[in-house]
Amino acid sequence: MSTERLIKWKIDPDQLNMVLVILSVMIFLSSFMLPLVFILILQDVFYFSRDHWIFVAPRSAYYTFGAGMLWTVLIMVAYMIVSHLRDRAKKETKHGWAFVLAGLLFIPICTLGVTNYYFIDDEGFHINELTSYQADHYPWGSIEEVQTYGEENGDYYTHFVFRTENNDTFTLTYDHNLASMRRNIFRTLEAHGAEILEHQLIESEDT
Repeated sequence: MSTERLIKWKIDPDQLNMVLVILSVMIFLSSFMLPLVFILILQDVFYFSRDHWIFVAPRSAYYTFGAGMLWTVLIMVAYMIVSHLRDRAKKETKHGWAFVLAGLLFIPICTLGVTNYYFIDDEGFHINELTSYQADHYPWGSIEEVQTYGEENGDYYTHFVFRTENNDTFTLTYDHNLASMRRNIFRTLEAHGAEILEHQLIESEDT
């Protein structure tokens, strides 16, 4: 009786491959849009605070989350290829658990995307780089100087580089979030003794 149950519950390889084909296509297509949704929702759940001046997920966060989704597609495709080759050789596909374990790597990859952010509040700058699960904290008073960069003299910014009293540096890409608080940020930095350096031009890609 136990043997009959095993046969009954044995997964049909053709049905499994069909399911994997459908899932891989769905996940592949979703990987271009769903990271925007998941990053916004998960970061809002875990990190939202009314004390934040701004909270920003850099592009690397979305790219990394999407890469995690694409990783599962790669593992499913790899399994289907191995399964097809083994089937042609009249052999059973073994060690399917290895593909499952490999596929689970999408969890830490996507987690890196979710934990990649920076925010600014009354205390200063808080930055969690892509390769870290913990944020670095830079109080307002620790910032020595700020260098702005752009393609036009003071009219178009691309990024800001901040240097601390310990000679550490960090870069923030200029976007609408940073633009909305630029004056407040500079005013607060100057109040804490930081120097706003002369705007530096960078060469446009068209020149």
